[in-house]
Amino acid sequence: MAGVVVLAVAAAAAVVLAVADHGGGRQGGPAAGGGPQPAPSRTSPLVPGSPRSLPPGRYLLTQASVKIAVHGMGGAVTLPALAQQWTSQSVTCLQVAFGAPEFTSGAQRSAWLATGLSTAPRIAQPQGFCSENIPGGGATMVRSGSPNHSSTVLPLGLGVVDVGNLPTDPSVLAHDLDVGRAGRAGFDLGVAQGSAGNPGFERALILLRSPKLGETVAFRSALLRAVSLLHGVVRRGHTRTALGRVGIGFAAGRSPGSPAFVLDPRTGALLEARNFEAGSLYQSVGMMTFWKPYAMTGGSGNAAAAGQTTLAFDPIGGQGVVDTPPRFGFPG
Repeated sequence: MAGVVVLAVAAAAAVVLAVADHGGGRQGGPAAGGGPQPAPSRTSPLVPGSPRSLPPGRYLLTQASVKIAVHGMGGAVTLPALAQQWTSQSVTCLQVAFGAPEFTSGAQRSAWLATGLSTAPRIAQPQGFCSENIPGGGATMVRSGSPNHSSTVLPLGLGVVDVGNLPTDPSVLAHDLDVGRAGRAGFDLGVAQGSAGNPGFERALILLRSPKLGETVAFRSALLRAVSLLHGVVRRGHTRTALGRVGIGFAAGRSPGSPAFVLDPRTGALLEARNFEAGSLYQSVGMMTFWKPYAMTGGSGNAAAAGQTTLAFDPIGGQGVVDTPPRFGFPG
């Protein structure tokens, strides 16, 4: 199993952006057939680490601090982890180093120990797993085991998302995300209208946390402004992340546990995403169950996970291009 990986990433450019203050989302959108959409800016500089193309054999490397709530043991147990992801045009590889579980009570800790689980990971860390990307990307609705209103839209094999041709007019971009016309089947068709409480916000959330090609300073600025215009979005003002960074918070709705994210008001970069499904790759790197890294006897005791929700996903550093794949691969 791979050891600790040293991550080298370029620092994001510090470009001052203004966020338009639109309280409860947009009161309408561009009229249908109202003329050609503005073309994306090709003169705007690229965000460091986001090239216009990715040759074969090269990967986009990202890193994040995550907290995953695993439901199914008298409530949710929170598992902190450090996640690194390598994404090419054909595969996505995820490596996760799990930390000590966090309990809501002494009784929950006792229940954890009673099932034969340790309070520290028992197997070699980090864990890794690779999966082929689905051509064109995709998304599916999953049944959440979470008792709250967390996102139930799970991207499948999106791989690298090319945003070079997306509009840089905020109102047009917001409209395209709302109605599913951004030109990317992975979140246009996968997040069908009516399948989620706020489809436009779900699409923006997937877009923000996906590795991207062709991302320019102008596009980040447009997406920052477009988020305020999405239908039903709730602006939360200045919000502190799990890593202590402060940005502008947005949520898909007013219900507790609604999908949410925090953006840097200067650069438009994602500081934190909250309340979305952990996904199949995280399940896989947990050795097919999140309890496995903590099992003292090689099994999973009597624990059974009902669902996994990412409570906090905090990118560390920026996206970088590397030509060294992870040392692990597909399961035998």
